[in-house]
Amino acid sequence: MPQPARDNEMIVETTALYETPQSYLFFALGAVAFYVLGFVVLYRLAGFGSSIIAVIPVIVIAWLYGFGRGFCAGILAAPVNILMYLMLGEHVLHQGFSWGTIIIGTTAVTFIGAMVGRLRDVSLQLRFVNRDLNAEVKERKRAEHELMLHRDHLDELVKTRTVELQEANQQLLTGEAELRESKEFIENVFETTGDGIFVTDAQGLLVMANRTFYKMTGYTEPELIGKHVTELAPTALKPGTGHPLVEQLFTEGIVKGFESKQVKKDGTTYPVELNITTLQDNKHQLIGSVCSVRDITKRKQMEAKAQRQQEQLIQAAKMASLGTLVAGIAHEINNPVNLIMINLPLVQDVWRDAKPVLEAAGCSDPQKKFGGLPYGYVERKLDTLLDDMGIAASRIAKIVESLKSFSRHSSYEDKRHMDINEAVKNAVTLSQTALRKAGVDLDLQLVDKAPLMQGMPQQIEQVILNLLINAIEAVEHEHGLVTIKSGFREKTREVFVTVNDNGCGIDPKVAENIFDPFFTDKQERGGTGLGLSITYNLVQDHDGTITFESTLDKGTTFVVSFPIVT
Repeated sequence: MPQPARDNEMIVETTALYETPQSYLFFALGAVAFYVLGFVVLYRLAGFGSSIIAVIPVIVIAWLYGFGRGFCAGILAAPVNILMYLMLGEHVLHQGFSWGTIIIGTTAVTFIGAMVGRLRDVSLQLRFVNRDLNAEVKERKRAEHELMLHRDHLDELVKTRTVELQEANQQLLTGEAELRESKEFIENVFETTGDGIFVTDAQGLLVMANRTFYKMTGYTEPELIGKHVTELAPTALKPGTGHPLVEQLFTEGIVKGFESKQVKKDGTTYPVELNITTLQDNKHQLIGSVCSVRDITKRKQMEAKAQRQQEQLIQAAKMASLGTLVAGIAHEINNPVNLIMINLPLVQDVWRDAKPVLEAAGCSDPQKKFGGLPYGYVERKLDTLLDDMGIAASRIAKIVESLKSFSRHSSYEDKRHMDINEAVKNAVTLSQTALRKAGVDLDLQLVDKAPLMQGMPQQIEQVILNLLINAIEAVEHEHGLVTIKSGFREKTREVFVTVNDNGCGIDPKVAENIFDPFFTDKQERGGTGLGLSITYNLVQDHDGTITFESTLDKGTTFVVSFPIVT
């Protein structure tokens, strides 16, 4: 295939040598010279047959210059032949030539010139077409070659790019896997952290939160997302209310350890610790905030409990000091009371001995007064006054003894056989002032001849007294009544005491904590939270049990039971 194309190129190049004006003129003049020479030679040989030689220049001119000039050359052939004959001394018309012959010969030569010129034109057109085709073929082959080179280069580029894309894709897949693992790790940390976390946009609207935060607030995701963050804060903590930490967030962009209140879905509030950071884009424009929320309810409860315990320890120290003071006061009171009780019988004897003398003096002088009182009044009332003084002194002595017993430290060796009714009576004696001050009536129902129990009287008295004081303090109305009963259960071989009141009752929410040390709901009234805790421990020390039943706003009944002596 390449060789014919090269031949065509050589033909086109060779033909091009004869297509210049100089070459055309050269061939035309050569043809004319050949015509003249040939005409003379033929004329010498054939006479008038030499005119045929005129066809040669006509053909040459037609071939060189085309149809138009070949046609003109054919027409001019006859006059040129006649001119040549005349130059050679021949009279053409006298030699037998006719105009018809001239016309026919001229027509023939003209036709030949026209045909040759036409063939030349067609040949030239074909040659140009062939040259254009060759040029197009050459250009096409060149383009095909370049296309092949480009295709090979493109194949290499495609292969190289494919390898690069595969490597990039592998890196992308690896990066995506790492990003997915990182995202899953962050989401896992976000969702499983013990603190609640939420994110807001620049307008303060919640856009996401973790499960802990949903659980803390009681909201579901559809309910919470889109809410403004201030809907979860009490009014006092909203922007513009002057709270220093809130203002710090909006001025400095960060708040750490901010203790606040948060509102749940049901409207209740609970204490939280907030750590808030604002979010900014690369142009330092605010785009939102992220906040971690820690429920510090237990911490606050522990702080409050620690504070209560500290206060109660102080109160317990006061109680211990009070016990020492009571013991001292009881001792100081006991001495003059004993003196009164010792001397009172002597005074009574003196009165009985002096009564006849005073009676005689009164009869002799009815107006005579003794101690500013008429004798008749003294006679009627003095025995009663002395007896009342004895009763009062005995009562003071009994109260002092109870105070001394209450303040005395007991040991296990102090346990002895005792009547539980005596412990109840002593506790009632100590509580008389509290009963009168509160205006509470006491109904005492003690069983006759209760079986004896093994115990420390002072501690059992303290148990009964603590329950009785609690019952008195539980009554907050004018018709208070405390009922104390003692009894014996044959089946369990136990003696028991019940202390019932018609007071406010015990709140079921705190019922399980009433025996805890330092637990009290009467702190504002001086409660230490030690009474029932001490009572519970004392009952346990005596192998007993303590139970209670309570109805809110109706009253409470405590029951203590102790095993009897077998």
